[in-house]
Amino acid sequence: MNTLRHILTLFLFAAPALAQAAGDGTVDPAAMQPPKPPSELGKFQPLLGYWEGSGVASDPGHPDTKWTATAWYHKVLDGFFVQEDAAITLEGMKETLLFRSFLGYDGLRKEYVVLSIGNNHTAHRAIAHWDGKSMVTASSQVNGGKLEVERWTTTVTDKKSMDILGMKAVGAGKFFAHVRGSYTRKGDEPPKVSAADAAHAFMVKAGAEMDKLKGFAGTFDFKGGMWMDAKQPEMPIRGRSITTAIYGGTVLETECRGDPSPMGTYKAWGALAWSPSSKCYVSLWVDNMGEASLEHGWFVDKQKLVFTAAKPSMGGTPSVMRSVVSLDDKGVLTQHRVHTIVGTGAAFQCFKLDYTKR
Repeated sequence: MNTLRHILTLFLFAAPALAQAAGDGTVDPAAMQPPKPPSELGKFQPLLGYWEGSGVASDPGHPDTKWTATAWYHKVLDGFFVQEDAAITLEGMKETLLFRSFLGYDGLRKEYVVLSIGNNHTAHRAIAHWDGKSMVTASSQVNGGKLEVERWTTTVTDKKSMDILGMKAVGAGKFFAHVRGSYTRKGDEPPKVSAADAAHAFMVKAGAEMDKLKGFAGTFDFKGGMWMDAKQPEMPIRGRSITTAIYGGTVLETECRGDPSPMGTYKAWGALAWSPSSKCYVSLWVDNMGEASLEHGWFVDKQKLVFTAAKPSMGGTPSVMRSVVSLDDKGVLTQHRVHTIVGTGAAFQCFKLDYTKR
């Protein structure tokens, strides 16, 4: 669930080292310094800037379709992620495909990641691999009752040129070149988006599942607390989140900012969408501490939504979290409670938030 509680990723697993630094089992505020972006992020440096591209999209038995596109890569969240804003126009199609992605490095899992949303029901987290100058990602989904597998390769050939290749296989069929094209770097920033571009912000309509989440949209003040373990005192937290329905209401996008603390000012981006293929809600979250998470959620009744997640700790110990999000009788977000289990330990409440809509 998209909230400040993802800051727990660092607090929960850095707590022993911080306590040792204090020498008495408590957390030393002087040791709580803001983390720095990992050096691995240098891999994304050649992508930075504004690009314009073109190419063809292919499907067996159909003529090729020409496309044009733009892509803007820029650093966000204090340099912990590279945000990509892409727009793709297919010949003969009125709507423009829009995607927003966050490229980063997951320090807990030791892997490059790409988290993406789009106006075509895209909401996923993919592992990225580097093969020389090429970034490679893969994904799969069920479409029309058949499994589709895609592999995407992005290769920066020089400072101003970039090639992409999307390979696809349907069912038991062979892989074929689904998308081919090249980009040219035009500068550091894009021109302003026109009103005509903004008018085509979605391709698919929001269904009944997203209608249930209308009360998540708006500006909320939040306050609460978190615990690094069952024996530690509560650490108070406060902040504000702004959630907006985008892509015709198919995605809820959140910008979150915590009040200043010894760790600095917490900043995050999140997205919440319904996945038709997974038949559940998908929550994506990235922040200025390097968190890059995906959670799945379901309604257990009309006023409670439950999300689950599992991840390794900094020392390799597995952990699981369960988030319970509560709504009032009008469907407005009111509170959030999280319990966690680390290793073989007992479950304990690690996080709570109460929301007030402005």
